[in-house]
Amino acid sequence: MQTKNYQKYIERSRAARATGDYVPAERVIKRLEQMLAKAKVRSKKNGAV
Repeated sequence: MQTKNYQKYIERSRAARATGDYVPAERVIKRLEQMLAKAKVRSKKNGAV
């Protein structure tokens, strides 16, 4: 569940930046991607997909 939320947020941030409506800081997106990677590792350990 957690990973889906991160994924959605990253996609939304990228789309918003492309249109220029809302520009999230690059480091914010980087941080989210790190958290997404960690969450994926965690969910693998727990046996989730």
